[in-house]
Amino acid sequence: MPRRKHDSIIEEEQPTQRRRRTIAYDAQWCVDNEEQLTCKRFIEHHGLLEKAKAIQRYRNIIKTYLPDSSSRLKSELESWKQTADWSEFWMQKRRQLAKLATHKTCLDYATNVLHTETASITDQHSSNNAPDTDNDDDTISEQPQDNSINTPTSSKHNFEQLEYHPPNNISSIPWMVAGVDLANIFSRYKQSAKERSEEQTLNIGSSLHDILSLTGILLLCPNQHSDHLIDHFGQTTLDKITEALLSNILDKDLDWEDAEYVKLSRIVNNMVKEIKVIDLDKRSKAIDVAELELQQLASGLNPFKKAIVKGIINMIGKLPTNDIKDEDSLGENELTCTFFDPILSRLIANPINNVHLRWSDIMAPETPRQRPDAVISKINQLSFGSSLGFGEAKIQRTSKYELCHDLLRLALFSKESIDVNYLGGCMLFQIHGFGITFYLTQLLHEQVYTMIEIGHLTFPRSINDLPMFINLSTLTTLLHHCLYELISITKCSTRECSIRFEK
Repeated sequence: MPRRKHDSIIEEEQPTQRRRRTIAYDAQWCVDNEEQLTCKRFIEHHGLLEKAKAIQRYRNIIKTYLPDSSSRLKSELESWKQTADWSEFWMQKRRQLAKLATHKTCLDYATNVLHTETASITDQHSSNNAPDTDNDDDTISEQPQDNSINTPTSSKHNFEQLEYHPPNNISSIPWMVAGVDLANIFSRYKQSAKERSEEQTLNIGSSLHDILSLTGILLLCPNQHSDHLIDHFGQTTLDKITEALLSNILDKDLDWEDAEYVKLSRIVNNMVKEIKVIDLDKRSKAIDVAELELQQLASGLNPFKKAIVKGIINMIGKLPTNDIKDEDSLGENELTCTFFDPILSRLIANPINNVHLRWSDIMAPETPRQRPDAVISKINQLSFGSSLGFGEAKIQRTSKYELCHDLLRLALFSKESIDVNYLGGCMLFQIHGFGITFYLTQLLHEQVYTMIEIGHLTFPRSINDLPMFINLSTLTTLLHHCLYELISITKCSTRECSIRFEK
């Protein structure tokens, strides 16, 4: 009896229905190992290398297939993020990823060379054997006597064809960021900057991006790109690249709960209101109450938020009650120690992990002939070891030339520290008056160091300014920075500069 068309359709639909009931292998593995499941075990078992994709996949699985254990597993993940093992684990994964990419690049390059060599030999053989019907005698007499000159491996033309030396020092290994080959464009920009430097002296203000590119550093500050940089990359492309790199650096999952922010804001506002009274005892009591309430609030927060709240407590103990009238009388040491160190020492330093913020103004191991204003140092046994970051500070009445020079120094310090200490990144900060800008330098591709601005803040001048400082935008920016454990001799301050230096 022949099968009816309806029967065949039913038979064909049955496998499809069975496939819908099958969950992915990695999800099934998590379900089977629910009791012993951790994010680290999940990543290691499945051989995942990319952090963002691995974490996202893990969260999706525990949310969809393990709802009863979701809270416990998320808590375990957050706890792991706060350990040194988290940084070391992903540093090793980045090395593995880079090694695989290098192997692939070498294989592709060898394949291209093989194809080019074969094509060159074939073309040469065809050219030598092709008869010249117009004038055979002239052709024979004009042929060179030394046949080795025309071999594929000795001809200058063939060397260029094989790309042993890429023209204009253009990077042969692509680096795709936001849909563009960042390595290739940066190499061309670097070559153009080199040619400009040979034609004329570069001004440190208007040509800071060009000068840094000659050392292999790509400076990216949102909406602060030089005209020469825009000419090569394009404004839209630069914005996309900056956004893509920032998304890989900053953890967007970090945020303040509404209750935490409201309580913190209320405590500070109440204190500022109370210290305006004439009675000294009431003012002193208001500060004591605020510090006690902030300590209680900090005790229930995670380590990063706790560091910020304790930094605010330190600021209450160091800042003047009202703004100083003559701010020009403040020196660099007073500016850094009174207004910035109280909170920066909490955010950046971590004495438990032997990381300290030093306002030493002395030469660091990575800067044998220079003296950065601040160094983030790692203590090795009883001595200061490798430098994890650097800082520079200048008072308000500072020229743009000096500020650009400080930024150039910071960039070179970070590059040297990454090379010497094999760091995954180097944190930097630059203080100008009461403004501070944070940067992070990383070596993400061969000979391309990215130095990207990750935040800009204005610090309070007094306790009365604290309510304006404690806003959600500022607190979130500070929260990101807790995670990091950073030419011409014409001194003309009127020259155009694309970098913002706010007071």
